[in-house]
Amino acid sequence: MDFYHPGDYEKCQGSTTLQSVISQTFEGELLGKPKIVRNHTNNSREIILQDSTNKLYLLSSEFDIIWIDSVSQRVTTDFSQIDFYKNNKLQLLFGSDNKVFLIDRNGQNVEKYPIEVGDSEITSLNVVDYNKTKKYRWAITNSDGELYLLDKKGKQLKNWSPNKKKYRNSGGINHTRILGKDLMLICKEDGIVDILNRQGISYPGFPMNFEKDIDDQYILKPGTSFNKSSLTLIAKDGEIISVNLRGKFLKRDQLILGSQSSEYSFVKDVSSNKYIIAVVDERKISILSSDGNKKFEKDYINNGDLRIQYYNFGPGNELVIITDQLQEFSYLYDGDCNLINSIPLENSHELSVLYSRIRNEYEVFTSFHNRLDKYRFSLK
Repeated sequence: MDFYHPGDYEKCQGSTTLQSVISQTFEGELLGKPKIVRNHTNNSREIILQDSTNKLYLLSSEFDIIWIDSVSQRVTTDFSQIDFYKNNKLQLLFGSDNKVFLIDRNGQNVEKYPIEVGDSEITSLNVVDYNKTKKYRWAITNSDGELYLLDKKGKQLKNWSPNKKKYRNSGGINHTRILGKDLMLICKEDGIVDILNRQGISYPGFPMNFEKDIDDQYILKPGTSFNKSSLTLIAKDGEIISVNLRGKFLKRDQLILGSQSSEYSFVKDVSSNKYIIAVVDERKISILSSDGNKKFEKDYINNGDLRIQYYNFGPGNELVIITDQLQEFSYLYDGDCNLINSIPLENSHELSVLYSRIRNEYEVFTSFHNRLDKYRFSLK
């Protein structure tokens, strides 16, 4: 592996050329976004990623290798950190093939893991913690559309082994708690939205079929009752639809922007309920604020798969990132949609971002073929 420090970061006064401050190459092609995790021994940040040889790497934030391990298949879900033993020590949970893996910070399997779930590839694996007591559940979907709910020992729970419903092409099973009730929310791209209780039974008024393609991101606003709580979704044709948690329509608004081929989506901040709206067609991208006002519009020939990310670290500290996964580059914009990097970053996947308020400094991690890079910069 090659390892080098090309230079320090520079402050951004308008757009600039960002220089990688650390870079490392790997044996195989990097398979996805570098995932930022936390070291429970010193609270530092670390990076977990996989390459095409199926090796997993855990690196320090300065790219020192902590360990290298191997799994039999490509990781097909996000990585989640959990406190399995309730002792403030963290483990990594993820899915590969039809197995759930749980490894400690040394890369060793925990207890009886990995465990098999069904016969098909796991497509999403979300952590459910009903009362914030670390009595975890794993909410799982697979390529056959099956829905599973397991306790942390791997036992499949009643009515979830699998659930009788089948939902292919969904955004996974997402848990939330409102007014003391647990909700398992599923959005399908073809317009079906379902909300299930712990027993896997749909709440009254659900499932709903909007009879049009929808984005699997949604905005959920709790109220004083289910009637006054709202679920807001955006259809790919630009209609914003709000319903209450009894399955009654509250509002339907049509955004009028772009062409007939434009696709609309919510782009949520990774750690909050804040979001922007993206409008993409073959020739341009428009970014709207959450209230529908246009923030900017850029000519951007869409020849492939675009990924848009939004990070909101507070007023004056927002990033909008556009990654073209076909041409393999990314542009970064600030909260006012001013271009940060005049030359695009080489990048094959989504980026990971850290922000230090003390140093007023961003760290951006990119994966490009078999290379991992880190960039540092400040906007002020």
